[in-house]
Amino acid sequence: MSDPQTANIGLYQPLNGSDSGVWDKPENANEGATDSLFCNVAVIPLTAGLPVTLGLPPNSGAAWSGPYQNQSAVLRFTGILPNSVTVTIPRAGFFIVENLCTGNFVVKLASSTPGNKICAPPGEMTHIFCDGTDCKYVNLGRVGTFIDVGSTTVPAWITNCDVQPYLNCDGTTFNATTYPALNVFLGGNTLPDSRGRARAALNQGTGRYLVTNGGLDGNTLFAGGATDTNIIVKANLPNYNLNVTDPGHTHAIGQGSFFAGTTPTAGTATVGNSVITTTSTTNISVALGGSSSPISIVQPTFISGLTLIRAA
Repeated sequence: MSDPQTANIGLYQPLNGSDSGVWDKPENANEGATDSLFCNVAVIPLTAGLPVTLGLPPNSGAAWSGPYQNQSAVLRFTGILPNSVTVTIPRAGFFIVENLCTGNFVVKLASSTPGNKICAPPGEMTHIFCDGTDCKYVNLGRVGTFIDVGSTTVPAWITNCDVQPYLNCDGTTFNATTYPALNVFLGGNTLPDSRGRARAALNQGTGRYLVTNGGLDGNTLFAGGATDTNIIVKANLPNYNLNVTDPGHTHAIGQGSFFAGTTPTAGTATVGNSVITTTSTTNISVALGGSSSPISIVQPTFISGLTLIRAA
């Protein structure tokens, strides 16, 4: 008689008296399955480009010859993808997915019951959870945090998810029903616009940014729009307080400095019909006090790609 199995990972549950004298078969299989859940790496080639459903253990009436794919800790996908491939997970539970596939396609992860599909990020290990309907990421960044990607488009493993885990910060609006947590975090459903801009931290009362267009004070998130806000970075220069004393001094006039035909005036001497100025008094004036002034600082520019925000 076959024993029932647990709903998710397929452990055997021997019925009372059903395996008299042969309890070693289901119990040994359970020990093997438990060990596999913690340690086994299931290597799954996807070179053929065909859909894959993770292998299941047999019922308890058959010999157990695991480890089986759906009782493994790690799902390692390999090969050059000829097209996008869907891998179906027939049970609920946690998995670590390692996508070592190459090619310009994606590996989709789906439940056997129709629900939201996600994609395995290429070249890395990702912790996921299947709840029997939807597949979800476990260890991506918190909603509202940024990642920067060195590409001109949003990566395919993101855009091919049924609910994208990251959205491009391009100033557009998003569906608040699809991304409720992000909507609450941002206080609305408009994405920040990072296009052609350098990110800077909030002023937080320091006054280091002087916003000259829009009346903002550098404490407003994602300021700017169709007409960008102009921000000047203030350099905290020390005040100066110079005290200069100069009662005036004279300069002798060199030979040849004369003005023919000029009527003599006070402070001049007449030589023949010419007037020669004998001295010139000069004073130096220096303003007292002073303060730092805003200075516009332009950083060297590096075009690095796209800024994305964690959405779901």
